[in-house]
Amino acid sequence: LVSHIDRTRISPFYGLGAVPLQYPNSWDKLNNRTGHGIWFHGTPIGQYSRPPKASDGCMVFANDDLAQILTLDWRKTLVVTNKDIEWLSADAYQSAQKEVLLLLNSWRSAWEKLDIKTYLSFYSPDFTGGTGETIREWTAKKTQIFSYKRPHKVELSDMLLIPYPNQPDVMVMLFTQKYTRDGKESVVRIRLWWRKNDQGKWQIFSELVINSNSF
Repeated sequence: LVSHIDRTRISPFYGLGAVPLQYPNSWDKLNNRTGHGIWFHGTPIGQYSRPPKASDGCMVFANDDLAQILTLDWRKTLVVTNKDIEWLSADAYQSAQKEVLLLLNSWRSAWEKLDIKTYLSFYSPDFTGGTGETIREWTAKKTQIFSYKRPHKVELSDMLLIPYPNQPDVMVMLFTQKYTRDGKESVVRIRLWWRKNDQGKWQIFSELVINSNSF
Protein backbone atom coordinates (compact mmCIF):
# COMPACT_ATOMS: atom_id res chain seq x y z
CA LEU A 1 0.00 0.00 0.00
CA VAL A 2 1.24 3.48 -0.87
CA SER A 3 -1.01 5.95 0.93
CA HIS A 4 -4.59 6.82 1.85
CA ILE A 5 -6.61 9.15 -0.37
CA ASP A 6 -9.44 10.80 1.55
CA ARG A 7 -12.90 10.91 -0.05
CA THR A 8 -12.77 14.73 -0.11
CA ARG A 9 -9.88 14.61 -2.60
CA ILE A 10 -11.48 12.35 -5.22
CA SER A 11 -14.72 11.78 -7.09
CA PRO A 12 -17.77 10.41 -5.16
CA PHE A 13 -17.53 7.54 -7.66
CA TYR A 14 -14.83 6.03 -5.37
CA GLY A 15 -17.02 6.04 -2.28
CA LEU A 16 -15.36 6.52 1.11
CA GLY A 17 -11.88 6.88 -0.38
CA ALA A 18 -9.04 4.89 -1.86
CA VAL A 19 -5.74 3.19 -1.04
CA PRO A 20 -3.35 2.92 -4.03
CA LEU A 21 -1.18 -0.16 -4.37
CA GLN A 22 2.52 0.10 -5.16
CA TYR A 23 2.28 -1.25 -8.69
CA PRO A 24 4.55 -1.88 -10.40
CA ASN A 25 6.61 -2.94 -7.38
CA SER A 26 10.34 -3.76 -7.43
CA TRP A 27 9.79 -7.31 -8.69
CA ASP A 28 7.37 -6.10 -11.38
CA LYS A 29 9.88 -3.53 -12.61
CA LEU A 30 12.65 -6.10 -12.75
CA ASN A 31 10.37 -8.16 -15.02
CA ASN A 32 9.48 -5.13 -17.20
CA ARG A 33 5.83 -5.03 -16.13
CA THR A 34 4.14 -1.70 -16.71
CA GLY A 35 0.93 0.00 -15.64
CA HIS A 36 -0.30 2.25 -12.85
CA GLY A 37 -3.33 3.38 -10.89
CA ILE A 38 -4.28 0.11 -9.15
CA TRP A 39 -6.40 1.04 -6.12
CA PHE A 40 -8.51 -0.38 -3.36
CA HIS A 41 -11.59 1.86 -3.36
CA GLY A 42 -15.28 1.97 -2.49
CA THR A 43 -18.45 2.06 -4.52
CA PRO A 44 -20.32 5.21 -5.53
CA ILE A 45 -22.17 6.68 -2.57
CA GLY A 46 -25.65 5.15 -2.45
CA GLN A 47 -24.58 2.00 -4.32
CA TYR A 48 -23.73 -1.06 -2.21
CA SER A 49 -21.72 -3.08 -4.71
CA ARG A 50 -20.59 -3.33 -8.32
CA PRO A 51 -20.57 -6.37 -10.63
CA PRO A 52 -17.44 -8.59 -10.48
CA LYS A 53 -14.62 -7.36 -12.73
CA ALA A 54 -16.47 -4.09 -13.36
CA SER A 55 -13.41 -1.97 -12.53
CA ASP A 56 -10.42 -1.18 -14.75
CA GLY A 57 -8.01 -3.28 -12.71
CA CYS A 58 -8.85 -1.97 -9.23
CA MET A 59 -10.28 -3.91 -6.28
CA VAL A 60 -13.70 -2.49 -5.42
CA PHE A 61 -15.16 -2.95 -1.93
CA ALA A 62 -18.52 -2.15 -0.41
CA ASN A 63 -18.03 1.04 1.56
CA ASP A 64 -18.67 -0.75 4.87
CA ASP A 65 -15.78 -3.09 4.11
CA LEU A 66 -13.57 -0.30 2.81
CA ALA A 67 -14.10 1.60 6.06
CA GLN A 68 -12.32 -1.24 7.88
CA ILE A 69 -9.47 -1.30 5.35
CA LEU A 70 -8.96 2.43 5.80
CA THR A 71 -8.16 1.85 9.49
CA LEU A 72 -4.98 -0.05 8.50
CA ASP A 73 -1.59 1.60 8.76
CA TRP A 74 -0.60 1.52 5.08
CA ARG A 75 3.08 1.90 6.05
CA LYS A 76 3.05 -1.48 7.81
CA THR A 77 0.75 -3.44 5.52
CA LEU A 78 1.53 -5.75 2.62
CA VAL A 79 -1.09 -7.01 0.18
CA VAL A 80 -0.59 -10.59 -0.99
CA THR A 81 -2.49 -11.74 -4.07
CA ASN A 82 -2.44 -15.37 -5.14
CA LYS A 83 -4.83 -17.97 -6.53
CA ASP A 84 -4.06 -20.54 -3.83
CA ILE A 85 -2.99 -20.54 -0.18
CA GLU A 86 -0.44 -23.06 1.06
CA TRP A 87 -0.58 -23.59 4.81
CA LEU A 88 2.58 -24.63 6.68
CA SER A 89 2.79 -26.70 9.83
CA ALA A 90 3.89 -24.83 12.95
CA ASP A 91 7.28 -26.59 12.85
CA ALA A 92 7.86 -25.75 9.19
CA TYR A 93 6.86 -22.13 9.77
CA GLN A 94 9.18 -21.73 12.77
CA SER A 95 12.06 -23.32 10.86
CA ALA A 96 11.58 -20.98 7.89
CA GLN A 97 11.22 -17.97 10.19
CA LYS A 98 14.43 -18.86 12.02
CA GLU A 99 16.35 -19.10 8.74
CA VAL A 100 15.06 -15.75 7.47
CA LEU A 101 15.70 -13.92 10.75
CA LEU A 102 19.24 -15.29 10.82
CA LEU A 103 19.79 -13.93 7.31
CA LEU A 104 18.44 -10.50 8.23
CA ASN A 105 20.49 -10.34 11.43
CA SER A 106 23.67 -11.25 9.52
CA TRP A 107 23.03 -8.32 7.16
CA ARG A 108 22.40 -6.00 10.12
CA SER A 109 25.48 -7.25 11.99
CA ALA A 110 27.81 -6.70 9.02
CA TRP A 111 26.51 -3.15 8.72
CA GLU A 112 26.86 -2.44 12.44
CA LYS A 113 30.40 -3.88 12.52
CA LEU A 114 31.37 -1.84 9.44
CA ASP A 115 32.37 -5.05 7.67
CA ILE A 116 32.08 -3.66 4.15
CA LYS A 117 33.03 -6.89 2.35
CA THR A 118 30.40 -9.01 4.09
CA TYR A 119 27.81 -6.23 3.92
CA LEU A 120 28.14 -5.77 0.16
CA SER A 121 28.03 -9.54 -0.39
CA PHE A 122 24.33 -9.36 0.53
CA TYR A 123 23.59 -7.19 -2.53
CA SER A 124 22.82 -8.53 -5.99
CA PRO A 125 24.71 -7.33 -9.11
CA ASP A 126 21.40 -6.00 -10.47
CA PHE A 127 20.54 -4.15 -7.23
CA THR A 128 18.56 -0.91 -7.49
CA GLY A 129 18.29 1.55 -4.60
CA GLY A 130 15.26 3.60 -3.66
CA THR A 131 16.51 6.60 -5.63
CA GLY A 132 17.67 4.50 -8.56
CA GLU A 133 21.25 3.77 -7.47
CA THR A 134 23.01 0.95 -9.30
CA ILE A 135 25.10 -1.58 -7.39
CA ARG A 136 28.22 0.32 -8.48
CA GLU A 137 26.89 3.60 -7.06
CA TRP A 138 25.65 1.86 -3.91
CA THR A 139 29.05 0.23 -3.39
CA ALA A 140 30.90 3.54 -3.78
CA LYS A 141 28.58 5.35 -1.38
CA LYS A 142 28.66 2.66 1.31
CA THR A 143 32.42 2.13 1.02
CA GLN A 144 33.00 5.82 1.67
CA ILE A 145 30.61 5.87 4.65
CA PHE A 146 32.11 2.73 6.20
CA SER A 147 35.64 4.14 5.81
CA TYR A 148 34.86 6.85 8.40
CA LYS A 149 34.76 4.10 11.09
CA ARG A 150 32.22 6.03 13.16
CA PRO A 151 30.56 3.83 15.82
CA HIS A 152 26.87 3.30 15.27
CA LYS A 153 24.02 1.01 16.25
CA VAL A 154 21.37 -0.59 14.05
CA GLU A 155 18.19 -1.98 15.61
CA LEU A 156 15.38 -3.74 13.73
CA SER A 157 11.83 -4.28 14.96
CA ASP A 158 8.19 -4.68 13.94
CA MET A 159 8.99 -7.12 11.12
CA LEU A 160 6.82 -8.54 8.38
CA LEU A 161 8.45 -11.33 6.33
CA ILE A 162 6.62 -12.59 3.23
CA PRO A 163 7.59 -15.17 0.56
CA TYR A 164 6.50 -13.83 -2.83
CA PRO A 165 3.50 -15.71 -4.34
CA ASN A 166 4.47 -18.30 -6.94
CA GLN A 167 8.12 -17.19 -6.66
CA PRO A 168 9.86 -19.54 -4.20
CA ASP A 169 13.18 -17.73 -4.68
CA VAL A 170 11.85 -14.23 -3.90
CA MET A 171 10.84 -12.75 -0.55
CA VAL A 172 10.00 -9.36 0.94
CA MET A 173 11.05 -8.05 4.35
CA LEU A 174 9.37 -5.03 5.91
CA PHE A 175 10.65 -3.64 9.23
CA THR A 176 11.35 -0.56 11.32
CA GLN A 177 15.01 0.42 11.42
CA LYS A 178 16.44 2.56 14.21
CA TYR A 179 19.87 3.97 13.42
CA THR A 180 21.94 5.69 16.12
CA ARG A 181 25.20 7.59 15.58
CA ASP A 182 26.86 10.56 17.31
CA GLY A 183 23.96 10.84 19.74
CA LYS A 184 21.39 11.23 16.97
CA GLU A 185 18.70 8.79 15.90
CA SER A 186 16.78 8.18 12.71
CA VAL A 187 13.81 5.83 12.49
CA VAL A 188 12.73 4.58 9.06
CA ARG A 189 10.44 1.93 7.67
CA ILE A 190 12.43 -0.26 5.26
CA ARG A 191 11.37 -2.73 2.57
CA LEU A 192 14.03 -5.20 1.41
CA TRP A 193 13.52 -7.45 -1.61
CA TRP A 194 15.58 -10.65 -1.64
CA ARG A 195 16.19 -13.20 -4.38
CA LYS A 196 18.13 -16.47 -4.26
CA ASN A 197 20.94 -16.54 -6.85
CA ASP A 198 22.21 -19.48 -8.90
CA GLN A 199 24.50 -20.51 -6.04
CA GLY A 200 21.60 -20.67 -3.59
CA LYS A 201 22.59 -17.47 -1.75
CA TRP A 202 19.95 -14.89 -0.82
CA GLN A 203 20.80 -11.38 -2.04
CA ILE A 204 19.06 -8.01 -1.91
CA PHE A 205 17.95 -6.64 -5.28
CA SER A 206 15.95 -3.66 -3.98
CA GLU A 207 16.03 -1.52 -0.81
CA LEU A 208 13.33 1.10 -0.22
CA VAL A 209 12.64 3.62 2.55
CA ILE A 210 8.88 3.74 3.11
CA ASN A 211 8.81 6.66 5.55
CA SER A 212 11.16 8.30 8.03
CA ASN A 213 11.33 10.29 11.26
CA SER A 214 14.58 11.84 12.47
CA PHE A 215 14.98 13.28 15.95
